[in-house]
Amino acid sequence: MTYGEIQRAVLELINQYSIAGETISPAYNNQSDYIHRIPNLINQALVRIRIGPRPEAVFRHLENGDVHTDSGITVYRLPADFWALKSGGMTRMERGTLRPTNRYWLRGRREIAVPTAEDEGYYCEYYRLPALLDADIAPGDPVAEDDEVVQAAILYAAAFLVLPDDTAAYEALFQEYEDRLSLLRLPVTAEVRPVEDVYGGESAWQSA
Repeated sequence: MTYGEIQRAVLELINQYSIAGETISPAYNNQSDYIHRIPNLINQALVRIRIGPRPEAVFRHLENGDVHTDSGITVYRLPADFWALKSGGMTRMERGTLRPTNRYWLRGRREIAVPTAEDEGYYCEYYRLPALLDADIAPGDPVAEDDEVVQAAILYAAAFLVLPDDTAAYEALFQEYEDRLSLLRLPVTAEVRPVEDVYGGESAWQSA
């Protein structure tokens, strides 16, 4: 989906896209102000959705670590879109096989410390933050999010655009947004992990 399609959908929801089939000029009413505010409102919604009902996990190899040879610890810079580590999300490559590990220490949301690996290193599965829209995004630019997530964000943006002028319209749009969120919630699933990974000799390391 392109940003132009998102913008049009938001304006249509607040009846600010066309009159009698003719496209509304940005100079009409408050439309230029609405257009200016849409990217920020879409970004707010994307963050709320991705850290709330619809998290998305990604799996990446940790690279470019700062090696502390005196203590055998490597500190990796976490990816820029890192939000939270998935449960059981740290694995170490040993002899060509990925093995779960709980020997790590998260340092905020920017760094993670692990024992220095002599093999192929560590992999991290984490929940990501969304790719946010730039304020100067062009109508033809693609938006790197799932369509169902974007559709919910459109409702959120439309609701807050009309809030200062029409509380009834705001309530209707925000209720539709919340209804859409209920459809986005991921089902609860079980996660299988080896018993020794939880209760073995690695328990001295913090797993959080």
